Amino acid sequence: MSASEILTLDKALHVEDERIHRMLMRAWFPDWGWHEAARLDEAVEIIRREGNNFQLVVLDLNLPDSKGIETARELRPLTVAPFVISTALNADDVAPYAEELGIYGIIEKSKSYTKERIRPILLNAYRDWRDPRLTMDITTLTEQVKAVTERREKWIKEHETRNG
Repeated sequence: MSASEILTLDKALHVEDERIHRMLMRAWFPDWGWHEAARLDEAVEIIRREGNNFQLVVLDLNLPDSKGIETARELRPLTVAPFVISTALNADDVAPYAEELGIYGIIEKSKSYTKERIRPILLNAYRDWRDPRLTMDITTLTEQVKAVTERREKWIKEHETRNG
């Protein structure tokens, strides 16, 4: 029995502008209840329409209407689901934001994009998120994101003041 047969997600969101990547995810995990968006505004609409009950969000960071880590920042207040980032960036570029944005896995598109490589990333992200010691509600997460943003802004101001 394969890992995808052991775990089936009822509701997952794939936010990806490259059609081939969406098709592959659907083909590899056909029973996972996929919802798909090719743009950030489409993803926002899906979450608002379907509610905050997704079990996983696979998120490309570079979309036609959003670029970089800001893409994750835009979606995070709308869902508590774990993010798996699918990106052409190096994982080291995304990792510093993992705790702040609820990122539980990173798929580097520059590496082999295969079911065998991606499946454990998705499954581990979902299992780690389901661990009750790690799960938090949207209010707590939003407060944490706000606190991190405020600390970053304070640090920038202090740094600018010191360095003239």
